[in-house]
Amino acid sequence: MNATQIKSLVIVLALSGLSWWLAARITPQGLLTKDALAKLRNTWLGVSVIAFASGNFLLFTLGSLVLLMRIRKTVSPTATYTALLLTIPGFEYELSGFGPIQTLFSITFPRLLVWAVLIPALISQTRQPHRKAFGSSPTDWAALLPGVVIFCLQIQFDSLTNSLRAIVYFLSDSFLIYYAMSRLLKDRRDLAEAIWGVCIGTGALSLIAIFEFSSRWLMYDGLDDALGVPAALSYLMRQGTGWLRAIASTGHPLVLGYVSAIAALLYLCVDPPTKAEGTKRLWWLIGLACLLGALFASVSRGMWVGFVAGYGAWLLSGPGALKKSTLAAVSGLLVLGIASMTESGEQVIQTLPFIGTSDQENVIYRQRLLEISMMVIRENLWLGSTTYMSHPAMQALIQGQGIIDIVNTFLGYALSTGVIGLSLFVGAFVFTMWGIWVRTRANKQPEDQLTRLGRGLFSALAATLVMISTTSSVGVIAMVYWMLIGLGVSYCFIHDREVAAAAKQAQSSRANTA
Repeated sequence: MNATQIKSLVIVLALSGLSWWLAARITPQGLLTKDALAKLRNTWLGVSVIAFASGNFLLFTLGSLVLLMRIRKTVSPTATYTALLLTIPGFEYELSGFGPIQTLFSITFPRLLVWAVLIPALISQTRQPHRKAFGSSPTDWAALLPGVVIFCLQIQFDSLTNSLRAIVYFLSDSFLIYYAMSRLLKDRRDLAEAIWGVCIGTGALSLIAIFEFSSRWLMYDGLDDALGVPAALSYLMRQGTGWLRAIASTGHPLVLGYVSAIAALLYLCVDPPTKAEGTKRLWWLIGLACLLGALFASVSRGMWVGFVAGYGAWLLSGPGALKKSTLAAVSGLLVLGIASMTESGEQVIQTLPFIGTSDQENVIYRQRLLEISMMVIRENLWLGSTTYMSHPAMQALIQGQGIIDIVNTFLGYALSTGVIGLSLFVGAFVFTMWGIWVRTRANKQPEDQLTRLGRGLFSALAATLVMISTTSSVGVIAMVYWMLIGLGVSYCFIHDREVAAAAKQAQSSRANTA
C-alpha cells in the first residue's frame, strides 16, 4: 500500500466504524443481536482491510471467504447478504480457463456473497416447512424466463461457452438473489432483519460518501490498480456546479444515489423509535440524515426524483394519506422557496430536474436515445436483438467516451429481449407490488409491523421503477432490485401464513368454546 491508500483505509475504517457504532444504538429490539451486529461490523471492516492490504484480488477473495464462513452460523444468510453487499466496489477478476476456454468466469465480491452465503443456505434449507415450491408466485416465472430468453438469443451467434457463462452471470446477479430472498425467510423477524441489513449496510458507507463530496477525494480511487483488476470507479463532476459526485464503494454516483434512496425508504418502515424514546429517536434521525446526505452527495437527479416518488408511495399507502401528502408537498415547496433566497440554495435548485437549467446536454441525449431506440425496437419487436449496439442508427449515439450509454433500463430490456423480455421484467414488479398492495390494504392495523414492512417494500419498488427509467442497471442496481422483488414475494408468503395461522387459531378457539 502507498501512503494515499493507507490514508484512505484509515478514513474508511473510521467513518464506517462510526456508522456501525450508530447502527448498534438504533437497531430495533428483537432484531439482530449484539453478537450478530458485531460480527457483521467486523466482517465489513475486515473485508475492507484485506481489500486495501492484500495487493492481489485472489488473496482478497480467499480472505473474504474465510471471514464469510465465520459468520454463517451466527447471522442469517439474507441479513448477511443485504448488510455486506456494498462493502467494497464490484471489481471484476477474470478467472483464467484452460485449453480453448480462455476465461472461465469473472469473480466479484457480490457474486462471492451469492456463492458462499445464499446458495449454501438454499441447499441446506431445501426441506424447511415454510419453503414454497417454485411457481407458487407468478413472479417466479417472470424472474426466471428472461434468462431463458437471453440464452436462446445469445447462442444463435455466440459460442456455447460464452452463452453458458451469460447464464451463470444471470443466475448469480439476479435469479438466485431473487429466489433466496423469496424463500429463505420464515417469519416477519427474518424479513425485518433482511430489510434492516440494507439500511445498516448502506449506512456504513453514507459517511464515506458525504466525506468524498465535501473533501473532493474518492476513498476507493486506485484500489483497482492495487488489486490488479480493471477500473470500476467513475470520477464525475456535475456540470455547472463544480461538485464532485460521491461514489464511496458503489462504483458510480448513480448506484450510490439508488442504494441510498432505497435504504432511506426502507429505514422508515423498520420499527422507528417513538417520540417518548427521546435519545434513541435522536440517533435514529441522525441515521436517516446520513442516508439522505449520501443521496444528496451522489448529485444524481434521477435518484432524487425516485426518492420523492417512493416517499409519496409510502405516504399514500398509509393512514392519513391525503393530509400527510399535502403537508409533505407544502413543506417541500417552502424549503425550495427559502433555498432560492441563498446562493448555495439556488445552486442546488439549478441541478434539479424539470426546474433546473444545468447539464441540459444530458436531457437532449436522453431524448435522442428514446427516439432512436424506438425505431430500432420496431425492427425486432418481439425478441429484440443482442447485437443492437452495432445498428447504424445506434452508432449516432456514441458519446465522447466512445460508448453508447443506455440510460434507461426499460429501453435496454426492450432492445435486447424485445417486448417479451420487457413484459417479463415489468411483470416481476407488477405481480409483486400488486401482491403487497392487496395484503397491506387488507390489514386493519396500519401501524402493525408487518404492514409497515410491506409499505416500505412497496415504496422502494415504486421508487425503483422511476429511478431505473433514468439509468441502466450498472453496478449492483440490478442485484438490489431483484433483492427487493424477492423480499416483496417473501412478504406475501409470510403475510398469508400469518393470516392462515390466525384463522386456524380462531377456529380452534371456537371449537373449544363450543
